[in-house]
Amino acid sequence: MRLSKDQEAAIIGDVAREIGTPPPRASIGSYVRWAPKKGGDPDAFLRVYPDREPPVIHFGDWANGVSVWKPLSEMVALSPDELRQLREQAKTGEAESAKFRADARKQMLEEWSAADPDGSNAYIVNKGLLDHRAGVRFIGKELIVPVQIDGKIISYQRILPNGSKLFRKGCSAKGGYFVFGALDGAETIMIGEGWATIVAASRSTGYPAIAALSKGNLKSVALHIKRRFPKALLVILADDDHKRELAEGRNLGIVYASEAADAADAILAIPKFDRTICPDGTDFWDMATFHGDQSVRDAIEGAIEGEPMASDGKTEAPPPSVDETREEIARLAGLDRISYDQQREKAAERLGIRAATLDKAVADERKACESADAEMCADVEPHDYPVNGAELLSEIKAMIERHVICTDSVTTAVALWAAFTWVIDHVNVAPIGVIHAPEKRCGKSVLLELISEFSRRALPASNISSAAMYRVIEEHKPTLLLDEADAFFRENEDLRGIVNSGHTRKMAFVIRCDGDKNTPKRFSTWGAKCFAGIGTLAPTIMDRSITFELRRKLTTEKVDSLRHVDPRVFDGIRRKLARLAEDYGATVGLAQPKMPKGINDRTYLNWEPLVAIADVAGGDWPEMARKALIAIEGSGAKELSHGEELLLACRDAFEQRGTDRLTRDELLDILTSDTEAPWATLNRGRPMTASQLRQRLKKYGIEPKPHKFGYETKRGFLTKQFAEAWARYLDGNAESYSFEGVTVTENVTDSTLNINGKEPLVTKLHKNPEGGEAKSARREVVI
Repeated sequence: MRLSKDQEAAIIGDVAREIGTPPPRASIGSYVRWAPKKGGDPDAFLRVYPDREPPVIHFGDWANGVSVWKPLSEMVALSPDELRQLREQAKTGEAESAKFRADARKQMLEEWSAADPDGSNAYIVNKGLLDHRAGVRFIGKELIVPVQIDGKIISYQRILPNGSKLFRKGCSAKGGYFVFGALDGAETIMIGEGWATIVAASRSTGYPAIAALSKGNLKSVALHIKRRFPKALLVILADDDHKRELAEGRNLGIVYASEAADAADAILAIPKFDRTICPDGTDFWDMATFHGDQSVRDAIEGAIEGEPMASDGKTEAPPPSVDETREEIARLAGLDRISYDQQREKAAERLGIRAATLDKAVADERKACESADAEMCADVEPHDYPVNGAELLSEIKAMIERHVICTDSVTTAVALWAAFTWVIDHVNVAPIGVIHAPEKRCGKSVLLELISEFSRRALPASNISSAAMYRVIEEHKPTLLLDEADAFFRENEDLRGIVNSGHTRKMAFVIRCDGDKNTPKRFSTWGAKCFAGIGTLAPTIMDRSITFELRRKLTTEKVDSLRHVDPRVFDGIRRKLARLAEDYGATVGLAQPKMPKGINDRTYLNWEPLVAIADVAGGDWPEMARKALIAIEGSGAKELSHGEELLLACRDAFEQRGTDRLTRDELLDILTSDTEAPWATLNRGRPMTASQLRQRLKKYGIEPKPHKFGYETKRGFLTKQFAEAWARYLDGNAESYSFEGVTVTENVTDSTLNINGKEPLVTKLHKNPEGGEAKSARREVVI
């Protein structure tokens, strides 16, 4: 079927505008599909039905749930002759399409018969599902998942090594599915979207599972299985498309799963995540990978037993959190009066409060903002005369030592970090200050208050929403000082993302929709930030931070009360810091300080502005700054990833045997014989298998190969196969630095320094991936 080019252009243009996508670069045939976004899936579609009376056009976007039917006459004007010719062309085109589909089906079955059932590709290896290949095959590097209806293959889904999924061209997969496990006689049958999702769910629960292979197919598959197995309990496994919900307001994974569950009278199960561990997780495979099979089993069994959860895709099951409520009130307070009046009733309903209560909360927020704006982040006049940088830093350091119990390295770092807040306009990296301690009453709030007295445009707070953070940074450019950060950062991944984005000047922006028209606007997140809390924060924040570790004071240790300090003392220090920044800020910004050898790139970036300030200040401060760097970066336990743990264990195995080669089985025996190591229980409580060892080492380019062992040739490893990985991932991260020949060692347990000591001892803790006791390793630090 063909229209004229002008008619096609008119239809395509109108359709693209109505569903909000770029127009496809194609002529209108019997069925047109294209990707709404560059590089995305072909979810937009268009089809003309000229043989209906009247002729209609069907178009939409499957991913966003858009489906529109319109009379063709509303899109383009056709004369009776044009319509007759169009219908004749459609009949011809349909016959050609039928032949194409028949040929494609025949070829598809031949391809399936020739496919390899024992193959592999990067996708299945990365998913860790090599042991669950039942029912699937491989064509080259592509995983082939058969699509069937009642045992008859109608198509297949291709899963490329990078995870992209495509159905066999010319073979419709509508209504088809993939079965994992035995359905006959099953009391419970699970139905999910993807192959990996249902394999992980079946492995965790023991129930057979079915993959519908797309969101839009869930409902039809569920109804079909319900008719085939009317006595079975059906469980629909939803995907939690939470990021799409944040961007577009609809969680389509839950929406489609809910519709399928309602239609088939089935149970809806939604994966649950700790977003601090798995911020991007969407399905039950992600849940099993990051939280374990037991968590998947608990979530599915909990759904079956009737735990309440959302059923309409709007995540309404839990009421809005305190932070979400505060953020919404802050957003509403920023609206003009007309926009607020238009949104107040729906907003009150979302928050579960009366509109009158919301009015009062918004009024209080506006009043607080107006009063805060008047006094927030005041600037100071620089000192009248040039100041001595070394003396000023020493004055700040001495004041910290009088009020807080901490190491000399910490007081040095805090003094330099406070000075850094005054030169932030000249540098390109903004290290986060993190005050942390293992328990309460260690002086975290006191130190944070001290830092606020020394910092430029200090803005202290005990809580903040995501919207408030980027708006206050954009408007006031403060030094943001937040107490109790361990509490409100834990469940707020959006806030963590904003904090992380502000680490380097070039990337310190977020884009949010703003105003009553939701116009996209870029907000700056560039600014100095210091957080205080018990324990450590998220790894991504800690990686961008300089840590100020505190300890609870002994009864024999005395500190002065901060309340008794004359405020004019702090005023004078701030004026001196302002003058120092005015005179030397540009010099600090251009400096390229010499750093201790061996530190990693992120540590270099974090400390560069502080060391530059010390070099400009002069005196003893250049050496003090570098010693503080080594002590602080070496005093905390650096956690290794699971892969780095394995590389370290392999190196220990070679050293234990005193050889340069080990067979695969020998290495595996050594690793799994250590009952305190994770490898003894890695395989769901059983020892790690040879396949798991190979998979984990393969990502470092290490695989077992045939080597000579005496007079025999066996598959195994040589130390030279590990050499590069050890150098890059272990030795490259070792805390071993050199600077001017001074040796510094520190014992993590008591944080005591031994300068030029003869017997350096440092305990380095390595995280056990399975939650067991941590291991230790000896480390020497040279500065």
